[in-house]
Amino acid sequence: MDIILTQSGNSIVFPVLPDSYGVKTAQNNTTVNVNAIGEVNLLGWPNLDSISWSCFFPYRADTYSKSSIMTPYEYVQAITKMKAAGPADIHLLDVMAIHCTIESFEWGEDKGTGDINYSIELKRYFYINSEGVVNKTLLQGGQGRPSPDTPRNGKTYTTKAGDNLLIIARRELGISDWSEIYSLNKALIGSDPTDLKEGLKLTLPTV
Repeated sequence: MDIILTQSGNSIVFPVLPDSYGVKTAQNNTTVNVNAIGEVNLLGWPNLDSISWSCFFPYRADTYSKSSIMTPYEYVQAITKMKAAGPADIHLLDVMAIHCTIESFEWGEDKGTGDINYSIELKRYFYINSEGVVNKTLLQGGQGRPSPDTPRNGKTYTTKAGDNLLIIARRELGISDWSEIYSLNKALIGSDPTDLKEGLKLTLPTV
C-alpha cells in the first residue's frame, strides 16, 4: 500500500507512510426557524472532501522499508511544483482515489538530521466540461488504487545512470512492483535484474 500523488504523468510515491491521516467531509446545510415548528435543518449540497496528514521525508532512505528515490528537498521541490501547476490525483493506501488540489504544504527541518518534516492538505477537485458536466472518473471507497492518470501502456523507457527497476516502476508507472518490467525485458536485461545497464530501451507493461 502506498500514497501516490500523480500529475501529468509524473508520480510521487511518498517514501514513509504517516502514522495517521484525516479525511474531512461536510454538508452545506442551513438552519432556519419556522413558525409553529421551530428550528429546521435544510439540507444543502455537500462540501468538498479534504485529506490531510503529517510525516517526513527521510535523509537516509535505507533506514526505511519504503526506499526513497529522491532526496528530501527534491520531494519538497516536486510537491511545490505540483501545487502551483493545478489539479492532481491522490491514490491513498488502496482506500481512496480522487482528483485533488494541494491546498497547503508546510515543511521544515529540525535536529539537524537531514529529514524534512511536512504537513499537507488536499481538497477534492471536479473537472467540469463546457456543458457543466462533472468528471468523477476517480471514485472514493472500495475501488482500490487506480493507475496513474497518464499510464505508460505500451511505451518504452531508456535506462539512465543510477536507474534500477524499482525506481523505473515507481517513477514511470506509479507502482512498486517491478517484476513485470523485468519479465517483459528479461532477454534484454539478462539473468540478473539488479544489473541494469545504461541505455537499455525497456518495454513498459500495461498498468
